[in-house]
Amino acid sequence: MFTEHTSDDEILIEGIPKIVVDGIKFNQGEIITEAIVNIDFTYSNDADEVLADIIAAPGFKGLVINNKVKGLIQELGIKNTQYFPLKLNERVKGKTSSEYVIANIIGAFDVIDYSKSSLEIDPDDNSIEFIDSLSFCEIQEVELPQMFRLSSFMPLVIVSEEVKLLFEENHVTGVKFYKPEEFSL
Repeated sequence: MFTEHTSDDEILIEGIPKIVVDGIKFNQGEIITEAIVNIDFTYSNDADEVLADIIAAPGFKGLVINNKVKGLIQELGIKNTQYFPLKLNERVKGKTSSEYVIANIIGAFDVIDYSKSSLEIDPDDNSIEFIDSLSFCEIQEVELPQMFRLSSFMPLVIVSEEVKLLFEENHVTGVKFYKPEEFSL
């Protein structure tokens, strides 16, 4: 699963919330223990773009999802997710929305079969820089959560077929699903 526009009129929110600047990262696959009451973020929307169910907001270092998506995740009984309230304030028109949260997916696993994948690895920290194609290891014997982060490339969230189907049935916008061998970046 990768946060990506599903239509041309979806907004990309640029910028970094103060909480991320202060060191909180929602994309590390780890539990956040700090008390976070509310996150306010002001953005500009000069082109009348719309807010997707999952908003492309790379500076947030986590998934920005609306209550619909949060409800779907909870409907599946997925428990390895923390939610942090987010208030989005649109600067020009003065609209606000409290329908979004930052979702912190807890759990990071390395399920890549490196011998069958085409990747560029950063020699300094062994993280993935570029992906031409991915291949996963045989993981039938390992019990993995229905959603988790790929430890060698934290922007990716790996989801079960059940999650994918539920999101597709409910027409979740702002996210695309890829088979590992079809994903490149």
